Amino acid sequence: MIWLGCLSYFLIGLAHTVVGPVMEPLISHYGVSYSDGGQLVMHQFLGFLAGVLLSPWMIGQLGRRSTILLATAALTIAETVYSFLPDWSWMLAVAPLAGFGFGTIESVIGATILAVITEKRASVMSRLEVFFGVGALVMPGVAAILVSGEHWRWAFPFVAVWSALTMLLWLLPSIGKRTLETPGQENLLPAANEPVSPSQTKYSRPMLGLVAAGALFFFLYVGTEMSLAHYLPSILHLKTGLSESAAAWSVSLFWAAMAVGRFIITFVADRIRYSVFLLLTSTGTAAVCMLLALAGRAPASLVLIVVLGLIMAGMFSMGLVYWNNSLPGTSDRTTSILVAAGGLGGALLPKGSGAIMDIWPSNYALWLMAASSLLMLLIMATAIRLARRVLADVPAGDRSSRAS
Repeated sequence: MIWLGCLSYFLIGLAHTVVGPVMEPLISHYGVSYSDGGQLVMHQFLGFLAGVLLSPWMIGQLGRRSTILLATAALTIAETVYSFLPDWSWMLAVAPLAGFGFGTIESVIGATILAVITEKRASVMSRLEVFFGVGALVMPGVAAILVSGEHWRWAFPFVAVWSALTMLLWLLPSIGKRTLETPGQENLLPAANEPVSPSQTKYSRPMLGLVAAGALFFFLYVGTEMSLAHYLPSILHLKTGLSESAAAWSVSLFWAAMAVGRFIITFVADRIRYSVFLLLTSTGTAAVCMLLALAGRAPASLVLIVVLGLIMAGMFSMGLVYWNNSLPGTSDRTTSILVAAGGLGGALLPKGSGAIMDIWPSNYALWLMAASSLLMLLIMATAIRLARRVLADVPAGDRSSRAS
């Protein structure tokens, strides 16, 4: 299950980043603005949000494997339609279907792993995120090669083929037959084709504030990450004069650093305090975004992009584990809320970044990302205080000391 989850996260990485590296030739082909390009990204992430919010219901009706099959089919169809470069209105219309696909896959697999794995959660989630990072690294590299040869439109069929292959693997009869049991959750996974009852655990009043803080943190983090992924090539192209194909490699550098950072974190994730890690990385993200806004030359900008990728590498997985450990017994619901909030941020902040780049110099988009990171720091400080109040009411055996 874990390795198939890793392959699925690789696909998610491809799907998340396919638009950004081809943004320049895409908007040139259609004769639209950066704001319109941001609209396409926003439509994808609105679909992502719908997939995340509907995934608990779909699991209850269809089972986990059937839900993932439906999601991979939706993603395959959407990327296939993209491949034909239809009228812009059709691109916008099919974008939510793509987002629904990768949002559902991410939510179902992430919640399943967090529900089943009771030890070394952070290491397992970091492994999944490594494969997400590898997919997000491979896609810009492939796109850069295609852009340099003026074959950028083949980026979409590339994702469609991988999505179809992943769907075929989930169709294998052997998947879902083995039982992974944990106390009180017998037969959770071979539930491949069986409905799964949603968790009945409810949030107490002190928990609600912590959930809200987590939702806002993920809104800002995913929004910042997706703004970087989609607009780094355009920012460097406008800011330093790099060619479109050379600028497209900047996203590869970012995701390469992400993948390396996540690989390292798999070995140390369960030995460090999650809250301290998130405080330090939020501070570092804000600082590097500011330096990137001030940098005027391509070499310095590329070095800062690598540093930024290393700093942000573990924030998503560590955040998921931190909030799940701080809210014990609510894994399915908490994961769904956090990923949904991230999807909303991934829809709105890139749209805002695109609008800013249409009006002001590209540096202003970087200052927006820096401001978002500073807000994440304040939210994290607040969450630590709220978590201590929540965990004070939880039996010692049900909580992790590394959470706070």
